[in-house]
Amino acid sequence: MNGQKLAIAALLALTSAPSQADDDRWALCPALPERALPVGPDAGLPVSDAPLHIQADSVDSERTTESLFSGRVLLQQGSRTLTADRVRHERADNLISGEGEIRFVDDSVELAGQRALLDLNTDRVRFDDLEFRLFARRARGSADSLEAGRDIPITVTDARYTTCPADSEAWSLHAPRLELDTETGVGVGRNVRVEFMGVPIFYTPWISFPLNDERKSGFLVPDAGRARNTGIDIRAPWYWNIAPERDATITPRWMGERGLQVGTEYRYLYQRHQGQLDLEVLPTDRQRGDTRARGAWWHISEAAAGWQFHADVQHVSDELYYEDLAGGMERTIVTHLPKRMELSYHGDQQSWVARLDGWQTLDDTIPTAAHPYSRLPQVLWHARWPASDRGAQLSVDAEAVYFHTDDDTRVTGSRMDIVPSATWVLDGAGWHVVPRAAWRHTHYALSGGLPEQSRTLPLYSVDTGLTFDRPMSGDRVQTLEPRVYWLRIPYREQSALGTPASSRWSDYLGEASINLSSEWSTRVALQYDPDSAHLERSLVQLRWHPDRDRLLNLGWRFRRGQIDQTDIAFAWPLGSRWSAVGRWNWSVDERRNIETFVGFEYQSCCWAIRVVSREYIATRAGDTSHSLYFQLELKGLANVGRGTGAMLERGILGYSARR
Repeated sequence: MNGQKLAIAALLALTSAPSQADDDRWALCPALPERALPVGPDAGLPVSDAPLHIQADSVDSERTTESLFSGRVLLQQGSRTLTADRVRHERADNLISGEGEIRFVDDSVELAGQRALLDLNTDRVRFDDLEFRLFARRARGSADSLEAGRDIPITVTDARYTTCPADSEAWSLHAPRLELDTETGVGVGRNVRVEFMGVPIFYTPWISFPLNDERKSGFLVPDAGRARNTGIDIRAPWYWNIAPERDATITPRWMGERGLQVGTEYRYLYQRHQGQLDLEVLPTDRQRGDTRARGAWWHISEAAAGWQFHADVQHVSDELYYEDLAGGMERTIVTHLPKRMELSYHGDQQSWVARLDGWQTLDDTIPTAAHPYSRLPQVLWHARWPASDRGAQLSVDAEAVYFHTDDDTRVTGSRMDIVPSATWVLDGAGWHVVPRAAWRHTHYALSGGLPEQSRTLPLYSVDTGLTFDRPMSGDRVQTLEPRVYWLRIPYREQSALGTPASSRWSDYLGEASINLSSEWSTRVALQYDPDSAHLERSLVQLRWHPDRDRLLNLGWRFRRGQIDQTDIAFAWPLGSRWSAVGRWNWSVDERRNIETFVGFEYQSCCWAIRVVSREYIATRAGDTSHSLYFQLELKGLANVGRGTGAMLERGILGYSARR
C-alpha cells in the first residue's frame, strides 16, 4: 500500500487550506455525503500495523503469469479500503492494476477513478480520470492523471479544485500541471488560474506553495486599494523563511501619488528571547520631496531566573508620517511614540526595575509645555516580608528618577522617594479589614535655581469591605460588595516644590457595569470636579447582544473642552444569506461626523462578498476621507480584495470578524 500512501499525500497537497469542515461559515452548505468506512477487528488499527485483506467474488490464480480478482474486489488495511471491478496482479513484473469504478476511502480522503496501476518494485502508482473529496477541507476536485513514486515528485495533470457543491460550482481552481515534492514539502504549479462564476479572476504562469504546516519563502497574497493621501496603493509582500527561529517579510509598496516604499518586518523567536524589528523607507516622497521612514524595535528576553529585559522603541521621520502614509483614522489619533528600555528582576520577596523611557510627540497642536517628560533613568524597588503568621507584613517601596525635557523653559530634575509601611490583613468568609500605616519621605533636586526640597508625611488607611451573594432565577447570581476606604494624610506646605495643587479637592471617580440580562449590558463611568462643580469626563454604553450574529451598541463619550460624541454601531443579519454592519460616530459640539460606515455581506455555501462604504476624519486638521472596501472570499482558498475585519472589530465593540 505504499503507492496508495503516495497518492493520498498528493491529493492532500493539492491545497494548503486549513481544516474547516466544522467552521460555522459552512452552515449554508448541504450535508456532506456519508462515508462508508470499513468495519471489522482491524478497522481501528494504525495502517502500518494492520494486515492487508483481499476479497473478491472470483479469483483466478491458476494462470502462469498473473492472478485475476473480479467482481466486487475489496482490499482493506486498517481504516483504508480500495474497491474495484477487476484487479490484476502480473507476477513477473510485480504490477497490480485495477479497472472499472475504482474507489479508495480512508479517514481524510475519498478517491474515485477508472484505472489505477501500482508497480510494487518501484512503489510507483498512477490514477487516471480521478475524482477526489478531501473531508477535512470540505473540498472536492478532479484530475486527468496522478503519478507518484519513490524519490520523485508527485505529478498531477489537469487538476481542478473547489469547495462548492456539485450543483452550484461558483468558483474553481485549475492547474494544468502540478509537481508536489513531499520530501521538501514544496509544490509547484504552472499556468494556474482561478475562475469565479465562469470568469477568470486570477492567473499566474508559475507558483510555489507549501504542502504542509512548515513555513516557506515566497510571495504572499498582494493587497490593492486607493486612498486620498496615497492614490493607487499596491502592496506585494514577500515572505523569507530564514531559519526555524527567524523570518522576515519584505513588502514593496507602490503609491501612485508618492512613489515606491519598501518595508521590512524581521522576527526572531528563541527559547529565552524574542522580538521584532520593522523598517519602512520611502526614498523620495513625490508630494514632499524628501525621504520618509519609520523604524520600530520590540524585544523581550529572560536572561536568568527572575531577570527580564524589555524594549519598545519607535520612531518616524516626521510628525505627519502616519497621517500621510499609514491611512485610516486609527493612525491619525496616534499622538506619541514610545522609546522605552527596561531591565527588571522579580523575586519572592523583592523586585527591581531600571528603566529608560522617552517619547516622540507627533501632534504639533500639543504645546511644548505639555509634552511628556523623559525618565533618564528611573529605578524602582519593592520589598516585603511577613511579620507574623496572622497576616501582618512589612514592606518598602522606593524610587529614584530623573526627569528630562529638551524645553529649556521647563523645570527638570531628580526625585528620590521611599515609603516603608506596615499592613495587617484580617479577612474571612465575605469580609475583610486591612489597616495600614506608612511613612513617606520625598526629596527633590530641581533646575531653574530652585533649592533642594524635601517632604515627610505619615499615611494611615483602613480598607474594609463585605461581599454578599444571592442566587437568582436561572444561572444568575446577584453580588453586592459594599466597601469603605478611609485615608488620612496630614497637610504639608509644598508650593515651593514646583508641582503646586490648583484645587482643594481631588476629582470624584465612579464606574458601574451591569449585566441586566443575558442579552443586555450597560456601563457608566464618571469623573466629577467638586471645586468647579463640573462633570469632567463621562462614558455611557448600552449593548444589546441577543445572539452571536446580532449586536447593537449605543454610547456617549464626554471630556470637557475636548470630546462630546455619540456612537451607534450594529451588526445584524437580514436573512439567512444577507447581513449588515454600520456605525455612526457623531461629534455633538462640532456637529459633524467623526466616522460613518455601512456595509453588507452576502454568504453562500462556498463564497461570500463584503462591501463597506466608509467616511472618516483622516487628518488632524479635520479633512475627511472616503473609502470603499470590497472583498470576495473563496472559502477554503483565499480572499480577494482589501479586508474589512480589523476595521469592523475596532469600530463595533464586541464584533468578531471570525464569526
